[in-house]
Amino acid sequence: VIKGTGVHAKSRLATIAEIAWWNEFGTRPRLHNPGIPERPFLRWTWRDKGYYRQHMRQLLHRIMTLREKPDHGLKLIGAEAARDVRNMITKGAFVPNAESTIRNKSTRSGRKEKPLIDTGLLRRSISYQLSHEMESRIPVKS
Repeated sequence: VIKGTGVHAKSRLATIAEIAWWNEFGTRPRLHNPGIPERPFLRWTWRDKGYYRQHMRQLLHRIMTLREKPDHGLKLIGAEAARDVRNMITKGAFVPNAESTIRNKSTRSGRKEKPLIDTGLLRRSISYQLSHEMESRIPVKS
């Protein structure tokens, strides 16, 4: 979830990043609020898709041997990671929603029992961003 994605329209107070955090790590129960169970869509993606480390090693080798510009390779990995996280949100076997959540959901898909998906805004907000575009001053072999 990229910083600056704003306040979630349904909550009016919480940002999309905060909602992602609460779902990733869960919240404690409080008076009149049972809390949110942990639904680690980010951590499960990294665990299930352990090839990111291998991709980074390959990218580093290609950069060091002047066959790849750093920003291009990182964009490819970022796009792949964002896609994998969105797929995890859609297909992950998370703790089921509470009955009260199912009653209150406004999902258009008709699948109110599906955790992490209500309006779809969290899922659509998953993207990647390089912290700054790398100015590649390293020549690349043609």
